[in-house]
Amino acid sequence: MTTSRQPSGANQQDFSFPDAGVAPAAPAASPPEGTSSATAPPDMSPLTQAIAPPSGLSGQDWAIAGGVLLLAAVIFFFVKNTVTNSLVKSRAAPDAAQGAGWALFAFLLALTAAAVIGLLGDFWSRLVFLAPGGLLVLATGVLALVMISKASATRR
Repeated sequence: MTTSRQPSGANQQDFSFPDAGVAPAAPAASPPEGTSSATAPPDMSPLTQAIAPPSGLSGQDWAIAGGVLLLAAVIFFFVKNTVTNSLVKSRAAPDAAQGAGWALFAFLLALTAAAVIGLLGDFWSRLVFLAPGGLLVLATGVLALVMISKASATRR
């Protein structure tokens, strides 16, 4: 005994094939060149494109970025511990070495976050993304360099 299942609300009498002699509907003609269409997006100058806010990342892009950043954070944590131990072995004060290690961790993570989000969202040409991301990376990089040099100068 075989029964065929039909979707709810579907009825076999409602279905019919199109007539063979009828041509399919032609697609809508595009407006002639030089005229504007109400549905076409306006042309943007390069400056307007550079400062326009990014359209955003999809959910899949955010998941990929989160996974990459989590993996990078684990790797950078081991790098932080290595730098801290190296500074302590070279006679730096442990507190200064810990601070320098955390500053390096913050710099590497900010750099990775800017790179991953910039690559996934193709935001490299957007000033709205580049300015704050670049300033964050620059600030954490300078902080890491200063703290590592000061930790090297301290003696216990």
